[in-house]
Amino acid sequence: MQPVPDISVVVPVFNEEGSLAILQAEIVQALEPLRRPFEVVYVDDRSSDRSLAILLELHRADDRVRVVGLRGRSGQTAAMAAGFDHAPARTSSRVGARTAGTASS
Repeated sequence: MQPVPDISVVVPVFNEEGSLAILQAEIVQALEPLRRPFEVVYVDDRSSDRSLAILLELHRADDRVRVVGLRGRSGQTAAMAAGFDHAPARTSSRVGARTAGTASS
């Protein structure tokens, strides 16, 4: 069993296949320099595109990625609640998947 991370980032996802890999890279780039254990909890709200498949690929590539799949389309608030329920870290934050790649360098 892995130790409880210091930081959990919760990301609600609905049909975000085009931004997920970019977002994951941006989160890792932002958090790795902190040298604190972290995880990213993606909550798929029954996407109809390839979002869930991409999330599972991200999980296989990085054990800091956790994927929660909702049973039915529940909306962003329910997705956030589910994510925080699965985020044991001392500090949790929310990130929107649609913001990936929009920050300027």
